[in-house]
Amino acid sequence: MIRTLRVLSILGAAALAGTGCTGAISGGSDQPGGNKGPTGPGGSNNPGGNGPTSNIPGSDPSKDPGLMPPTGDTTKGMLDDSKTVPGTAPLRRLTLFEYKNTVRDLLGITAEQVDIKGFSGDQDSALSGYYRGGALTTANDARNFSGAAEGLATIAQGKLGSLLPCSPVPTADAEQEACVGKFVAQFGLRAFRRPVAKTEADALMGLYKTLRTGEAGASFERAMGLMVSAILQSPMFLYHWELGPNAPIKDGNLIRFNNYEIASRVSYLLWGSMPDDKLFEAAGKGELSSPEQIATQARRLLADQRATDAIGDFHAQWLSIDGVEDMPKNPETFKVFTKELSHAMAV
Repeated sequence: MIRTLRVLSILGAAALAGTGCTGAISGGSDQPGGNKGPTGPGGSNNPGGNGPTSNIPGSDPSKDPGLMPPTGDTTKGMLDDSKTVPGTAPLRRLTLFEYKNTVRDLLGITAEQVDIKGFSGDQDSALSGYYRGGALTTANDARNFSGAAEGLATIAQGKLGSLLPCSPVPTADAEQEACVGKFVAQFGLRAFRRPVAKTEADALMGLYKTLRTGEAGASFERAMGLMVSAILQSPMFLYHWELGPNAPIKDGNLIRFNNYEIASRVSYLLWGSMPDDKLFEAAGKGELSSPEQIATQARRLLADQRATDAIGDFHAQWLSIDGVEDMPKNPETFKVFTKELSHAMAV
């Protein structure tokens, strides 16, 4: 019964995504960063942000359609709040499935190259039978994520040509620094799933300059690899928090998703991964404001192989058959339970 209710709740969440409402205005006591103020996520006390005054291009709601409130008739298809009101939306870490997929798509590598050895396991979400990413609560958790990020940084160093916005890779110091500035804006947008705030961009540029000078004296390639490592360890990458430093869009007692939040919720629901370039482009133009616009993107995502993989993961959780191929069974009791049968259950 619980699982059936969970399926219905997910379908309800998809419907709510079409209306752009998130939930009650509440910080939630289980949110990293301790957001407890009346504005909830993205309020004046959110970590890593500078409030709604950030002035980097793309993060100012008045300049970026993706961060503006939806326009036009946004009531079509909306649920009656007197009958069903969305709950709070606590900050959640990427699940292991989402982490592997996101790193794969961000760096353009295979999922097999993403090492999650030692990562804390996913946690059951309110006894629903479905997973949410486990919290990073111990030094060992941070150490494992750091080790994985360093390994991925080495891979990134070997393929900078495909990651950098400048080709060929520049050799002069001034040109390299200019290239890094573009990289921070473009790669950061994809990694954080929303435009990079000025404070974040300044911090990353400061890291680059520190790595290239003084005792560090790292090469351009090494410095870029370490920047990728830093981004992959950032809470802005590891957690679902696409609001960033921008003020939440209040809609009565609810908070309305901006276009970047919608883009991520659609992509992680249907792909278990980050948005692609077309979805980012739609968010940046403010073209995820109506149910019809969101439905158009959803149909496109469903035609991709990544949707098949994500739906398979959904059913593995729903049926509790994750890892069934490795589950030992007493051969005297389960006489017909063979490796072939367990494999058939999982595919």
